[in-house]
Amino acid sequence: MSEKNQLVVRAANFQLITRQPYKMGPNEIMHRYVLLHEQETILDEAHVGIARGHYQGRATARKILGTRLWWSTMHDYTVDYAKICDVCQRIKKPS
Repeated sequence: MSEKNQLVVRAANFQLITRQPYKMGPNEIMHRYVLLHEQETILDEAHVGIARGHYQGRATARKILGTRLWWSTMHDYTVDYAKICDVCQRIKKPS
């Protein structure tokens, strides 16, 4: 398959709504695609912000998805973020 055809297939799930990219999720709910420069702020807020809780990676990803936001590397990013969070490492159960 050519690069052009691959791009068309990938772009089929996206729509622009008020100049923001949205992607249809598997549950038929539109999620706003989070741009690279927004990801750190959203992750900080979900993990340690006003809705804090220092949840582990998957739980933080579920919180973000619950707000109808999404990006392709979100699950890996949230897991890595929890692994380097100082508070999370201090309160983690010893293995």
